[in-house]
Amino acid sequence: MICKKFISLIYLWFVSVVIGMSGLYGMEDGPHNGCASAAHQSAAAVPQWQISAGLYNKEDLELIELTFLKIIDIIFDLKDSSNQTKSVINISTVPPDFRVFYDCEGEIPPVTPKHYLKRMKDYLKCSSYCYVIALMYIERFISRYNIYMNEFHLACFDQFTFHRLYLAAFVAATKYFDGSDHYCTNRYSARVGGIALGELNALERQFLGLMGFGDVKDFTLSVFKEDFDSFVIRLKNEGESLRKKYANLFSDMK
Repeated sequence: MICKKFISLIYLWFVSVVIGMSGLYGMEDGPHNGCASAAHQSAAAVPQWQISAGLYNKEDLELIELTFLKIIDIIFDLKDSSNQTKSVINISTVPPDFRVFYDCEGEIPPVTPKHYLKRMKDYLKCSSYCYVIALMYIERFISRYNIYMNEFHLACFDQFTFHRLYLAAFVAATKYFDGSDHYCTNRYSARVGGIALGELNALERQFLGLMGFGDVKDFTLSVFKEDFDSFVIRLKNEGESLRKKYANLFSDMK
């Protein structure tokens, strides 16, 4: 098992090196200014050839729906002193290593989590498993850093960080699971996410770094069948309560 984990990390390292050498890390989009807001682009900006009807069967759609419901469930809603949802945050209060996951003005992206996730499902035609693996990464990220972020009265995964953090986790998941950039290149994923290619590359690099990518003693990016199956069972066990809690939230997904 250790050998398999080591091979998985070597594979991810190789993918990262190849991408970096090919100039995918922001060389063509100019300097990264960190100010692009997530999901500002319209769906019309996405090439229609990427939308292949019927790619997901009923089981896939149910799995994606459960994943999205769970994501909505764990997004932390930051409140102000009046117990109202915050719409802006002082970016200077965010630890430097985490600022890349925030809008440069500290504002909540205008696209709701529901519509952002649905947009990803409609246009990022990757395996349904990638959405689950990305969620597994998010839970590991939260477990790793939430206590640290709490010291700054922040949460790892909230209405400010959700769009960028989940997109970065998803990109890492597609490379880990699908093993190819054929359907979900960084350039295409950035267009779906509504950000510049350079910004997505920065998000991916920072996410991998914070997850311990490149450290052979750290296996936080490894996902084995038994881990995946257990996670899916947990999702399905929570399914009924999640659907009741967020009734009809994704009823238009199918």
